[in-house]
Amino acid sequence: LRFYESFFSGCIPVILADDIELPFSEFVDYSKFTVKWPLDRVNDDLVRYLRSVPDDVIARMQDMGRRVLCLFVYHHDERYCNSF
Repeated sequence: LRFYESFFSGCIPVILADDIELPFSEFVDYSKFTVKWPLDRVNDDLVRYLRSVPDDVIARMQDMGRRVLCLFVYHHDERYCNSF
């Protein structure tokens, strides 16, 4: 699954990378709708963490992902596209 495709399916991207430059990072706070996890900790800690995220936090992250989806789509209605 590609990063931007996860938004179409209502998923919260889990970014398994230490040094990654995400697009539009000067405008978009990715921590509001993604989980970034260090590669050296991809083990049971990650699974425990993901299972511990409260449902209301998941819902907020999914909502924000839907709001910024338009930033990753070539054709969109600019009136409804806002990363803030």
